[in-house]
Amino acid sequence: MSTEGIATADGPRTELQIELDIDQVGTGKYFLGTQRLGDGAPYYYPVSID
Repeated sequence: MSTEGIATADGPRTELQIELDIDQVGTGKYFLGTQRLGDGAPYYYPVSID
């Protein structure tokens, strides 16, 4: 699954707005991976779907 979003930064806080269709995803623990354009390093965030 891949999507694009808009990120805004305010000092040390960054907010990422995306729309994901997770209807086909079952309950469980996952990681959401993000990658900034021009920066090849991915960042992963834990996500729990109940």
